[in-house]
Amino acid sequence: MTPSATKVKKPKPARGRAFGILNPWGDVWTYETFETEGEARAYIAAFWLHPGFGPQDLSKFKVVPVRVVVSVVREPEKSPRP
Repeated sequence: MTPSATKVKKPKPARGRAFGILNPWGDVWTYETFETEGEARAYIAAFWLHPGFGPQDLSKFKVVPVRVVVSVVREPEKSPRP
């Protein structure tokens, strides 16, 4: 087998756990994930303090444990050899 024909191993996905936020309709509200439940709740509260938003019933938003998966969607470009 020639060096150019060797098979390149595709990286395995990395998996982890975090906290996410569901909106009042049960859908994922943001792609942001948070290390703690408290960080997620603080994010919700800070978001609605921005100008232009009225008062919100934050109890309608749910903080839930989520699984985070990071995977490669395309192979990295080959780096030139010196």
